[in-house]
Amino acid sequence: MTAQLAPGAARLRVSGKAGKRSVSSPARSLTVTDGGSGGGGGSGGGGSGGGGGSGGGSGPLFTPPGKDLSGQEAADRIVPYLSNASFTDCVPGWPNCAVETRYGFFSNATMFYCRLTNSSGSDIINAGHPFQIIGAEMKADGAWGVSLRVESYDNTVYYNWEVSTAGVVYGSYWGPGADPRSQPATQSIGPLQWVRGARNCSY
Repeated sequence: MTAQLAPGAARLRVSGKAGKRSVSSPARSLTVTDGGSGGGGGSGGGGSGGGGGSGGGSGPLFTPPGKDLSGQEAADRIVPYLSNASFTDCVPGWPNCAVETRYGFFSNATMFYCRLTNSSGSDIINAGHPFQIIGAEMKADGAWGVSLRVESYDNTVYYNWEVSTAGVVYGSYWGPGADPRSQPATQSIGPLQWVRGARNCSY
């Protein structure tokens, strides 16, 4: 998965503190192109140029760029961390937790949203949906954020994700018909944890 600048859309401003984010316009968008790997089941491998998995090793999860980045330059740094990764509130994975909320990001620019529980009737099992990066920023210390446009069941929805240097993730979601440039988020998400390895909604 790579990102290439294209005209239009909204921009995410990363504050450097998870949970604090804003959207401004106009800006440039980023088009994600398929790197050739599929969005099927199981855990994906690590992306190129990225850090390790959550909590492992002594180095930083995300290599600090040493200066604040935005646009294409930020996207080039972020894509290896977003590709083949998941945001989850249960790092060991369900059924190790009674409930798991998970977003899996595959290298073919497909996102899976899942909520897994001990009761199958309460589960949320979504098919993979194509996403496009429409904004990206990275702080000097390695914290990063992306804005995503997702085509979901004939609707367009938006997510803003902000990821701290420790991999703690907060998000905002705009549902069908909501405009992130002028309307408040439909839902706040998090805290979640960034982990290496994309997962779909298979148990």
